[in-house]
Amino acid sequence: MRFFFGLAIGLLLLNQAAKAETIVLFTADEQCHSRETSKGIRYIPPCSLSDTDFTFTLPGDNGGDIDSSTETQNLSLNFHCESLRPLSIEYQISQQEHIIISGKLAPSQDNAQLNASISLLEPAGHYQLRLIKINGMKGFQAIKPDCRLTLEINAKTDAELSASTGD
Repeated sequence: MRFFFGLAIGLLLLNQAAKAETIVLFTADEQCHSRETSKGIRYIPPCSLSDTDFTFTLPGDNGGDIDSSTETQNLSLNFHCESLRPLSIEYQISQQEHIIISGKLAPSQDNAQLNASISLLEPAGHYQLRLIKINGMKGFQAIKPDCRLTLEINAKTDAELSASTGD
């Protein structure tokens, strides 16, 4: 019986991993200037937000009624960064020039902590994530290596979402 439950949980995790797609949107080592210090390499302004627009598609449910769809697109933004002064990145999610969500994302110092998760119950179609700007880059700033912003796109069913949020 234990083997059966272990196998079932393993298959569920494998299924979720197969659906996930991770995209690196910003990395300080490629988009900022580097400087060698007594404590190792640090990245300093100016930092560019190259390729600030990312287009993604919310899949349809094979011709079914959108209102009865059991899938929600879950977007997870993970901004991991350690810096001398506070940083944040402003972003927008839009469809055909109509802004659906906008906000600021502050980084966590721990990869496994504080991911910003956005669930979209929007109709199938093409959407655009735009990085507007990085705040906190004026004056003296030093960013440690491995500073990055990633986006993970993961389709989850309503049951999976309520289980992960504790509803």
